[in-house]
Amino acid sequence: MAQVLVQQLDQKLVDRLKKRAQEHGRSLESEATRYAR
Repeated sequence: MAQVLVQQLDQKLVDRLKKRAQEHGRSLESEATRYAR
C-alpha cells in the first residue's frame, strides 16, 4: 500500500481525528485513512 505524508494540517483537524480515533479504538493513522475514503 502507498504512503502519503500530509504536512501543515490545521491543529484543530488533528485534534478531532485523534479524538475520533480514541473513541473508536483506532490509531490516528487508521482514523485518517477511514476519513480519507
